[in-house]
Amino acid sequence: MDTVDTALIDPSNGNSRLTVDALRRAVGDGTTHLFLNKLDDVGGLAEVLEACGEQLRVLCLVECTVGLEAMCVLAEKGAQLQVTITLTLTLTPTPTPTLTLTLQGLVFQNCTVLGLGPGHPGREGRIAEWDACLAALLAACPQLLWLSAGFMDVVPLGQRAWQAVPASLHALEVECPRGTLSREQIESIRAAKQRLPSLSWLMVSRDRDAQSSVTL
Repeated sequence: MDTVDTALIDPSNGNSRLTVDALRRAVGDGTTHLFLNKLDDVGGLAEVLEACGEQLRVLCLVECTVGLEAMCVLAEKGAQLQVTITLTLTLTPTPTPTLTLTLQGLVFQNCTVLGLGPGHPGREGRIAEWDACLAALLAACPQLLWLSAGFMDVVPLGQRAWQAVPASLHALEVECPRGTLSREQIESIRAAKQRLPSLSWLMVSRDRDAQSSVTL
């Protein structure tokens, strides 16, 4: 389902006409691709992801506000699928693994992370919670091919999350237009690059010439 469409934007103020109620009615067990634009209801996003079934392969969030709850929903869903697949392979004499049950594309483009902006009280503790949740999510996506971490103020992936990036990854993008990547994050990305044998495209902090401004 693709909601990245100018018809869903109010031209008078630039606000999205997209509603959580409409999204909940539109998604379900058969949803394989979900593209959301300018959704700022963090609780609603978690509900929509919970309503998606086991076949969700691509999630693309554009200019959305993202809360920890939504990412934890995905992490728990991925962990449950892995357990189901493992039990199936163990109990079935001639198993046929279904690898399309895990995310293959996870894209955040110019998203805002709830509660992690500059000056927010308790920010450091929440960053650690985000890192742990995203590490669990990435560990539950062994078939992930594309990861785009584009966040406006802070990239919520820490050392644990970068260590959990699966070896299946082919493309990786990291952007933070209003913030900066810490030295620790850059070193974590560099370490991740070294252990990703299939990585063929890497972009970190795109410059005006559409080139990576960080050399890894």
